[in-house]
Amino acid sequence: MNTLLSNSSLPFIAFDPGIDKGGVAWRDENGTLYAKTTLEVLHHMESFGALLTEVKPVVIAIEEIPLLSSPNAIKLGISYGSIMEACANYRLTAPDVSRVFVKPAQWQRYHGFPSGLTYKQRKKYAHRQAVHNNPGEVFTEPVSDVVLILEWVGKVTFVE
Repeated sequence: MNTLLSNSSLPFIAFDPGIDKGGVAWRDENGTLYAKTTLEVLHHMESFGALLTEVKPVVIAIEEIPLLSSPNAIKLGISYGSIMEACANYRLTAPDVSRVFVKPAQWQRYHGFPSGLTYKQRKKYAHRQAVHNNPGEVFTEPVSDVVLILEWVGKVTFVE
């Protein structure tokens, strides 16, 4: 699958909210792909804001979160709120940055996910797709979704 993102000289960043299973992926101005779990980013940097300041993206993609009534809803909400705060603060210094919200169904449809997959099947499918689309890269399963979100935002931003 070709995406214009890999050929772009513009830095993009994508967030998949979540503390335990969320992630962040970005490409720098040289097209180098980076993908880390949320915990890795927060462990090595002060905040999401520090990452935005370092990457200086022109487009920020954030996966929308469904309404949840589960024990993980609080952690997901805290992560999502932290991302939103970092984006708002970053936009004060970079007012031209675009922020794109993406529903899971949008990027999954783009990547050809079969319908009716269980959660575990969907995670495995996402991992296979991310590895297939990025030969030579090594991804853990938790960051596969965000890598695919990053590819989706590159496609819709430059093509549509």
